[in-house]
Amino acid sequence: MKPFLLTLVLGSLFATLGEFLFCVLVRQSVTDYLFTLAAYPVILALAYGPLRWIERHVPGPLAADVGVYAFAGLAGLAIEWFIIGNSPWANPDANDLGMFAYWATVLAMPRLLLDRRDYLRPVRRAAAVAFAAFGAGALWIGLLTPQALRLFVLVWVVVIGYAGMNLFFLRAFVLTSRHSPEQGLPAGWEGAV
Repeated sequence: MKPFLLTLVLGSLFATLGEFLFCVLVRQSVTDYLFTLAAYPVILALAYGPLRWIERHVPGPLAADVGVYAFAGLAGLAIEWFIIGNSPWANPDANDLGMFAYWATVLAMPRLLLDRRDYLRPVRRAAAVAFAAFGAGALWIGLLTPQALRLFVLVWVVVIGYAGMNLFFLRAFVLTSRHSPEQGLPAGWEGAV
């Protein structure tokens, strides 16, 4: 039960930054922000089972890690496209890369931070520090940006910041491939991290 609750807390923490920036600083709607605080634990709880299934049933740690990451990002895109309405056909200005990176962070980063493999400890620490720095910087930028420019500026802050967080997944994949030689990365990726 403890990993489940920690997943809900960590995932909600990762989500609340982006939601605060858009709901409060851009749209100036505290009500929408409060709704998201209640919605994300539900979304994370619903995603927990499929993510655990992938983790336990996909053969090998690298394939499981990549599977969890891909499912998290794609499930998030499905939420954005079919529930929220940020699909390429309904909202061509929506940033699919940013949405994938956001949802991969929200849904899969808690698993990485809670992972007990010793060789991933530096990645876990670096990801936690990076998110704290990203959060502080994003809030600072958001508060100092004039209201008329906030949407444009904060969209790119979020896209760059959450995409940057996804680099920790890549680093974890490379380290896992080194510790699971039977599942090595494609030729040429060994020096990526």
